[in-house]
Amino acid sequence: MNEMLFLAKGMMFGLGISLMLGPLFFFMIQSGIEFGFRKGKYFAIGTWISDLCFILTTYFAFSYIEKWIKNEDSLHQIKPFAGIILIIIGIFSLPFLKLKARENSSKSKWNFLNSNLLLKGFVINTLNPNALLIWFGAAAILLQPKAGIESNNQSSILYYFGIQMMIISTDILKVYFGAKIKHVLTSNHMFYIRIISAMIFLLFGIYLLVSYNSN
Repeated sequence: MNEMLFLAKGMMFGLGISLMLGPLFFFMIQSGIEFGFRKGKYFAIGTWISDLCFILTTYFAFSYIEKWIKNEDSLHQIKPFAGIILIIIGIFSLPFLKLKARENSSKSKWNFLNSNLLLKGFVINTLNPNALLIWFGAAAILLQPKAGIESNNQSSILYYFGIQMMIISTDILKVYFGAKIKHVLTSNHMFYIRIISAMIFLLFGIYLLVSYNSN
């Protein structure tokens, strides 16, 4: 019974993560719109691999990360690096810089696109400063006993399974939704969607740089 409690707790936590608005949320939908479901899902897979790395790191190195996170300077130093990366991604996401790449259509190009989307999902998710805090929070909920209920290997697996099940399910829906509305969008719609997506990355990157310099 306790194990099912951990599964339910994980599913609720995963749903909360999935509904957070940020660069990943919008790019997940854009991937489906621009590349279709079969290709767009590689971006989502990249974020899932990143999540798995965070899960393993925060779970097995909980005590060390707890001390590191409590030191505000540690997380503060990440901001300029993550901000610059997000700005670069935003710049290269602008449609003006992608036109030439679209002229060469081949099987090798599509294979490269799959790898590129997967890597992009992994990098963006990994460099998100909030990601470490989110997964540390997930580990804290699991590892801090409450009301005499302690976690074991089975409950831990069910807890993280619940989180990832919700994240993967909602990510698939985002990409699928994007792919479905693709057919009713004109080239002008696609152009402005790419502009908006790029601007979201740029604004998040600028925000990180400004918040770093203001402290």
